[in-house]
Amino acid sequence: MRFEEIEVRRVELPLKEPFETSFGVIEKRNLAVISAKRNGRYFYGEASAQFAPLYNHETTSSDLDFIKRFVVPALKDSGSIEEYNQKMEAYRGNPLAKAAGEFLLHHVKSVEEQKPLKELLGVDREYAECGVSVGLQENPQKLVEKVKEYRKE
Repeated sequence: MRFEEIEVRRVELPLKEPFETSFGVIEKRNLAVISAKRNGRYFYGEASAQFAPLYNHETTSSDLDFIKRFVVPALKDSGSIEEYNQKMEAYRGNPLAKAAGEFLLHHVKSVEEQKPLKELLGVDREYAECGVSVGLQENPQKLVEKVKEYRKE
């Protein structure tokens, strides 16, 4: 696929409120983001690893390196999502970094074919089911209150 430019960068987003787990308190989200320009439009993909290998082995820093060394060349050398995924099969691990390239290609396909992503993926629901991770609270009552707040939304 031809791109006029591809940029990989770290993005830090402050959280609405601190998120506490047994690993500690997180106040901002670190992401590896790929932006690619094609036919004058910008397309994006992100790797959602954390700043440290807490959830799995990937980190924002390791994803940035993997994306620059392996994902970007595969994006430039692939004509389709399927071809990109075949190229990524050569590399072990790094599922979040690989997904960033796939997300970007789905964004390209959705815009260029003028179809919503859900249609391209064969999904017939209007909304995606999702949940929220609440994190640790001061005490069980605060946790219950927080869950009740989210259930109202």
